[in-house]
Amino acid sequence: MRTKWILIESQITGRFGHYSNYIKSILSIVDCERVYVPSNCDLDEPLFRKSLTPFKPRWFKGKAIAKACSVLYQAKMSLKRLSEVQSIISQLENDKHILFWLTVDDFEVISFLMVKVPENISLFGISHMKMQSRYAKLVLIILRCAKILCYSRKTLGCNTKDIAKNFQGIAGDCLNVTVVPYPYSQPNCRELLGDAPQYITYLGDARSEKGFCLILDCLENLVQKSKLFIQCYMNSGLSSKPEEEDLVTRLGEMRHQTVTDERIHWCDGILSDVEYCQVLGSSKIILLPYLASRYEGRVSGILGEALIHGVPVIVSAGTWLADQVEAYGGGVVMKEYTAQELIGAVDIILAEEKIFRSAARKAGEAFFAVNNPIKLKEVIINSFDF
Repeated sequence: MRTKWILIESQITGRFGHYSNYIKSILSIVDCERVYVPSNCDLDEPLFRKSLTPFKPRWFKGKAIAKACSVLYQAKMSLKRLSEVQSIISQLENDKHILFWLTVDDFEVISFLMVKVPENISLFGISHMKMQSRYAKLVLIILRCAKILCYSRKTLGCNTKDIAKNFQGIAGDCLNVTVVPYPYSQPNCRELLGDAPQYITYLGDARSEKGFCLILDCLENLVQKSKLFIQCYMNSGLSSKPEEEDLVTRLGEMRHQTVTDERIHWCDGILSDVEYCQVLGSSKIILLPYLASRYEGRVSGILGEALIHGVPVIVSAGTWLADQVEAYGGGVVMKEYTAQELIGAVDIILAEEKIFRSAARKAGEAFFAVNNPIKLKEVIINSFDF
């Protein structure tokens, strides 16, 4: 009997970006019946069912108020998502199904572990980061002690060993946790790549944890070395955090000061797939100075895409990104988190640009060989007894 695949992706909102590429990558290798996405998703696809409640983070000033409101909202969303997934399961027939929950992070881990799975269904979820919510950690511990969690016929996949260790310690040994590859896609737009590389590039939304403040610190020096492409998309949910106020202010001031500087291309929107490929192909270097405190065991989609397209990268020591560069090559690891160190890393790559581009291409080939959708599918299939 054919095993049917049902996908859940609660984070996707549009046709471009990591979550969109993530779904496309998975759909390329599984025979999927339907995909459940948030109601505010602007993608209209025949397989999509827009039935999930969107997660809209809210931030409040004042520690006590912020914590209380955050806890209440996450509790509400945990129960809401649990109800939605349980409803999805109840609609499935008696045929064998793999219910693949593509992104299970923070409060959704509680929903994942509480949902009851019948004999004909195997539930596989993936978490891309360590559990950071204190509320979620506390609730999981309480539910675990009360023996309310359901472990049967479900597996939680984690993109790194650090994340897997984190969840195993919180949820207990009863939960089947496994490390899974990230499903990067083979570049299929070589003909769309730009001409000779001309930019030093930062891609992604403007966030402190991604080192955007360090980019601003280095801007004056960087523009003396090359044209710059700086994507400064402000994620409405994350940029409203109180701790991001300084970044938002600095970015506004910097853009005002450089408004007539043709050497800097500011991009405050989301790139289409074609535009993204063109920017990668036009880049000499991709800057990824992510904070070690947030990316010690956390995957970066842009790192893999840069290497797969043969673009050298600069990353921070103590991160998952640094582990990949040290293992595969294709870039420079900043030993210290300073503007001087970042500028020095740029100089190293520019001095031997052709050598680094060749190394990045080789690194990308080796990296993709173990991080692709087919490898991920194999892990999922092998996790269950069909």
